[in-house]
This record gives sequence, structure tokens and C-alpha cells, in this order.
Amino acid sequence: MKQQPLTLEETKKLLTAIRLSGPKAKNDFALIISLLFCGRKARTWIWGAVLRTVMDLPADVYNALREMKILKHLDITLSQRDYEKHWGSGLWGHAVFRASRKSTPFTTTEVSRRIKRYAKRAGIKSTVNLRTIINTHHILRKQFGSADLASPLIIEGQSYPAKRLPIHATAERSRDPRLHGIGRRSATRTHSAKVIARVG
Repeated sequence: MKQQPLTLEETKKLLTAIRLSGPKAKNDFALIISLLFCGRKARTWIWGAVLRTVMDLPADVYNALREMKILKHLDITLSQRDYEKHWGSGLWGHAVFRASRKSTPFTTTEVSRRIKRYAKRAGIKSTVNLRTIINTHHILRKQFGSADLASPLIIEGQSYPAKRLPIHATAERSRDPRLHGIGRRSATRTHSAKVIARVG
């Protein structure tokens, strides 16, 4: 029998339950929001692959990865220059979502176990596992077309793309932190305009 996707209300409850589980749950929030908005492939992401597509990441996924990076004190930034310089060393070849001291990704069983924990806290009665989240991803993509359009309905207190989480929020800073990398200081407006011109 096909695993039924979560409703919008259940998805919102699940994500809220993770958010209310404390700072350490930011790792699981990043994992589950990545699965919801990017699909099954997110489970096996490696840092180098994420880096190559950082400009294509949904804003919520980018910010969740940024929060996780800060929490774990990871010595990694997401910029094309750093990718070209450091590929093959450090964390670039390690899985993004992994147990500490390991470089390989969580198993599907481990991901389902984490999802079930938060579903129980959220009071969701139906069975919730990795397959449920992937089916929900397909429904969100079909109904909304993009994660940035779906996120205001399911992420409590956030509304992207209008709201961003740059490291330093000043008038002279770039509005989109993805231009400068996770955990990296934003450049001045002049430099940002040159970057945007090259990307555009």
C-alpha cells in the first residue's frame, strides 16, 4: 500500500515540533526540510555537491544548512572559489547529514527513526517515515511548483523569499546570503552587484 503524504497542516505540525525540540534539533530540521523541498537525493548529499548548486537551493534549505553549520562549528563555506580551491580535502567529500565522526550519510532506517520521533511529538496519528516525506515532497512540487512558494504555508513564522537570514543584516549587505556562502560574511553592495551581474 502506498504511503500517504502528509497534509499541509501535518507538515506544519511536524516542522514546528522539530523547531521546539531545542538547538540540537537544527540538524534534523535541516535534514527534513531538505527532503521535503529537494526530495530523496538530499539524504545522500555531500558538501561538495551542495556547494556546486548553492544558488539553486530553496531559501529555507539554505538557511537550515547555514544554522546547522554554525551549530556544529563546521569549518566550511559554500562558495565557488572555496570549492575550486579545497575540493577533495576536509569536509567537501563528507555527507551533509551523517553521524558525528562518520563521513557516510544516514541510512534510510535512521532517517525514518528521526522522522517518527518528531511525528509522535507533533501528535500525528498516521504512520510517518521517509517514504511519507518523499511523497509529501512530490505533492508540494506538484501543487506549488517551488519550495519558496510552499514554505510560507508550512514553516511557522517564516515567509521566503522576502525574509532572509544573512549573518549581518545592514543596508549595505547583500539581501541573499546564498551569493556569499554558508557562514561567510557578505560583501559590500558594490561587490554584490558585480557578483549578481556575473550570475545573471
